[in-house]
Amino acid sequence: MKNKILKISLAVLLLAIVTISIISGTLAKYVETVSGTDSARVAKFAYTAEVAGTELTTTPVAINLFNTVNDTEVYGASANINNTEKLVAPGTVGSFDIDVSNLSETKVKVTYAFSEENTGNIPIVYFLKQGSTIKYYSAEVAKNSTVTVGSDVSAVTGATTATIDGTLDEMADVLYTELAASNGTTAVTPSVTTTVGWFWAFGDGSTSVDNADTSLGKADTLAEITTNVNLTFTQVD
Repeated sequence: MKNKILKISLAVLLLAIVTISIISGTLAKYVETVSGTDSARVAKFAYTAEVAGTELTTTPVAINLFNTVNDTEVYGASANINNTEKLVAPGTVGSFDIDVSNLSETKVKVTYAFSEENTGNIPIVYFLKQGSTIKYYSAEVAKNSTVTVGSDVSAVTGATTATIDGTLDEMADVLYTELAASNGTTAVTPSVTTTVGWFWAFGDGSTSVDNADTSLGKADTLAEITTNVNLTFTQVD
């Protein structure tokens, strides 16, 4: 009897073990871990700026405009005589081309701004020209007023008169250039050429303007003017 009970008990135990094993197999699940990593680098910020083929390396770029006097009728430092001074007179003009290229991997905004020390109130007008678009600015000649320009200025601007578009403070955001990002894989670089210049407004033929200009030229202490143009590169969001 005891042997029969023992056999039955063993049989039940084996059945339980087999059952547990089957159930355990039934409760198994798929298990898989997937992982990945990602990284990024800082986008490149780079540009070139050249004036008459000479690369400028500071930022903002500062340029002394009166190095550009190109009026041969005024015997200043640009003329082949013994005079190292830079001279300005009614109708005097100076200009140069700034060539800028965006080497960045982001879009870049290029702005131009002028500053001036002009205690004698010399009626200097500045201009920026990109393609067929030209804008005029002055700290001394009123906004929206029109002035006559001399032949030397006309040769640069293509116009015989100039209407003042704004003050020096208004210059930077009125005419600017946004250069597309460079993809860094081709020889073609987003670029633009801007003609930057200045001239002494030649007057409008009125006696008051002529007298004011003449007084500047006959003064015991001749007035001086110092000006700079700043060229600033800024990333565009």
